[in-house]
Amino acid sequence: MVSIRMRKKADKRMTMHTLVTSLIALIVLTASPIPQSRAIPEYSRELPEALKNFCQVCHVRASGGPMNSYGDDFTSNGRSVGAIGELDSDDDGFSNEDELAAGSLPGDPNSTPTSKKRGINPILLMGGASLLLIAAGLALRRISTQAS
Repeated sequence: MVSIRMRKKADKRMTMHTLVTSLIALIVLTASPIPQSRAIPEYSRELPEALKNFCQVCHVRASGGPMNSYGDDFTSNGRSVGAIGELDSDDDGFSNEDELAAGSLPGDPNSTPTSKKRGINPILLMGGASLLLIAAGLALRRISTQAS
């Protein structure tokens, strides 16, 4: 009789830990905004497929806003990617054309064909946070099971 009661308490604790872990993961996934490209289609049409959804090709921030040096050159040269291909808008030693072909950002001097630095991918960050929360929930479940 005593072992049955203890088992019911352990089951309730495990269910509660699973519920809390699932709830935290759900909150993280739904509260984190997933950035969407706001690029005007006729402008992004000339970009390589890998960069079509990166606002930072032409803008300072991933969410848009002010133009970076490449965006300024793009605007002042008839809004043509081809017209500014030979320029080095961010003065990092690589032409805009070479940067676009390599998948780096031609308006960011820290993003070059050799670094391909684009910042943190929010989708990967959310996935990593979710995995950490699930692992923490499983660890709590193991600790509570051992304590029973």
